[in-house]
Amino acid sequence: MDRKANRKQMLLTIVFIVISLVLVGGSYLVYRSRQQNMLAEQASTFSSVSVNFDTSSSSTTDYDPETLVAAFNENRAETTALSYLFYVQNQEQTPTITLARNQAGQEAWTETIASRLKEVGLTESTVNGVDWTGLTSADMIAQYSGSLTEGDPQLIVIPSFVEEDFKAVISAEDHKANLEELYNTIRLDLPSALIVFAAYPPLDQALEENDDYASYRQTSKDAINDLGYNFFDIHTAYTSDRDKSEEVTLENSYTEDGFTDEANELMLNVLTRHIEKATIDATNGYNGENKDVQELQAAIDASSESESIAAEEQASLDAESESIAAEEQASLEAEAAAASIAAEEQASIDAENAAIAESESIAAEEAAAAEAAAEASYYESSSIENDTTYTPEVSSSSDNSAVDEESSSLSSEESVVE
Repeated sequence: MDRKANRKQMLLTIVFIVISLVLVGGSYLVYRSRQQNMLAEQASTFSSVSVNFDTSSSSTTDYDPETLVAAFNENRAETTALSYLFYVQNQEQTPTITLARNQAGQEAWTETIASRLKEVGLTESTVNGVDWTGLTSADMIAQYSGSLTEGDPQLIVIPSFVEEDFKAVISAEDHKANLEELYNTIRLDLPSALIVFAAYPPLDQALEENDDYASYRQTSKDAINDLGYNFFDIHTAYTSDRDKSEEVTLENSYTEDGFTDEANELMLNVLTRHIEKATIDATNGYNGENKDVQELQAAIDASSESESIAAEEQASLDAESESIAAEEQASLEAEAAAASIAAEEQASIDAENAAIAESESIAAEEAAAAEAAAEASYYESSSIENDTTYTPEVSSSSDNSAVDEESSSLSSEESVVE
């Protein structure tokens, strides 16, 4: 029995292992198949196509709107701009694109793209254009207005400012920071819009063979990918198409003012192909999650609250400082007032003392005058008495005796006065 049980257990184990291997192998084959299909799709997106200078149509592909919308609803994270626009139309909205131009010759692109979209089934689509020619990323942040989001476009295509920032000697770090700030500004301005950066070939032909520019361009591309933004690498695809074209070459694609008409049409053809076929992430945008906007708004609100708290604290500190300063000033004024009162009291005392001293001086003078007057009166009365005293006549022989008596009398009066 034990042997049979062990054999049965062993058979079950072997069967389990075989089934597991089959499942693992099948899963791997399915995964590889999907990977190959995805790679094939991506390759077809960026592969070279024959240059069709009738740019009203970038290809002869026909699209089934229902299939595109169904695929879009199943996975918004891996879709195309065209599928996104068909979804918008399916929601009974007017599919609208706003294209920010940064090069001469792009003025006619809006009409051509609109015609192509109508051909593939977006019959009510609209394409608008705004002029950002010659502006750097820093300029755009400083000059940003709501013109880009007028008409509530669901798709916005903006340049990556590679050539402009390189010529303005904007560092790679500042370039990345500016792109992020601009992106966030647009997202907050119109959360329902999906944003795609596009890198175009440079207007300056010399930059096509400049290693520093090539490095800067790659750094910009890496920065956009690091930030998780949608990106159309028009430059790379255009260069590939141009190098395989007999009509457009590097040497004949430039004029003094920029690109030739043929080169410009080729570039437009590449852009249209990207709108139709390039894989993008439409998780955000029209009817999307838009969690990034919620996070940005929350950060702004938190910052505003912090600033408000800081302002209140500063106001409290200012009020406290003003109160302390006012109290100190009041104390100083009180001390000054007290000092003034003390000075007035001292002045009054000094004045009173001066008056007393003056009175005493006057009294002393009056006393001295009175004493002098008394002495004068005494002398006067003594003189009168002497003048009125009777003196008997004497003989001449007795004159000397009389003189002696008078001298004796005068000496006696002086003695009395003393």
